[in-house]
Amino acid sequence: MKIAFVAFLIIFIFSFIKPIQPVYYNKSIFPFTEASHYALYFVGCLYYTAVRYKNYRVWLLLFALAVSLLLKNLTLLVSVIALAFCLFKFWMVFVGLAVSVLMYNFLDLSYFTGRVENISSDSSNLSTLVFVQGWELAIDALKKSSGLGIGLQQLGEIRLTSRASRIIYALTKTEYNITDAGLTAPKLICEFGVFAIAALSVFLIILAKGVLYMRKFVPGKFSNKKLLAYCFIVSFFTELFVRGVGYFAGTFFLVITSLIYLYFYRDYSEKDTE
Repeated sequence: MKIAFVAFLIIFIFSFIKPIQPVYYNKSIFPFTEASHYALYFVGCLYYTAVRYKNYRVWLLLFALAVSLLLKNLTLLVSVIALAFCLFKFWMVFVGLAVSVLMYNFLDLSYFTGRVENISSDSSNLSTLVFVQGWELAIDALKKSSGLGIGLQQLGEIRLTSRASRIIYALTKTEYNITDAGLTAPKLICEFGVFAIAALSVFLIILAKGVLYMRKFVPGKFSNKKLLAYCFIVSFFTELFVRGVGYFAGTFFLVITSLIYLYFYRDYSEKDTE
């Protein structure tokens, strides 16, 4: 995992070399077409490394925070804040956030505030509208399917109603994220209805167990493999509820593999130093 972390660090450094970046995508980071895609793959590695190597935890979070600010990526910023809540006492996180607010006047955070200051279909920010659109599509899909969902990969094929979609089209003359809903949880709800809601509820319970495991983890005493599985699951929260790329992504399959591993995992003294 340390090798993976170094690889993500190298990719971040290379992101400043413009000639090697794909020219057809805005804010791309080779080999990813979007900075958000880089963030979604990076956070699983970040979570495991920060928990596993406690002595470097603060520095790792500060590094990830700096990356999110330099790349102007809200997905990574939310992931870093979520990780801080997972690992540190709540009062420490609130103090850190308070210091960040005090530094607001010294940093240009308009990119981030523009995305969160008006989370509704009345916003003129495209990223915010895509986020709202996903949940509006989920609500409309539940209504039109009587709660059963519209079916696997039918999002975008079956026309659903969304005020945010109409505003996006009026602003850009094109449709955005109609097939993936912009984030994974609404896409699941659109296509599988109440079954997806039930599955997400179970997933959140497992995620909560993962957070507790991360907080109590002691190297050499607890299983590194189990920690890795929980880190993939906990970091997937961002992909579910902040920025997603659909089912057929590497992170989705890593989570499925992690769930299977935890299901068959047997506690033999919890010790695992591999």
